[in-house]
Amino acid sequence: MDKEKMININANLVDEPTFSSFEKDGETVEVANFTLVKKYGKGKEYMNLKT
Repeated sequence: MDKEKMININANLVDEPTFSSFEKDGETVEVANFTLVKKYGKGKEYMNLKT
């Protein structure tokens, strides 16, 4: 049985997400790619995510 994990991220979206799909084991898998930025004091952390 697959377990799903949920996390909360407080960040800003850098640009519009891009959407694509691919075939795996005869099924279509939908993918969203996006980048978030989170500010820490005077610094920044960028996160590239695929879901």
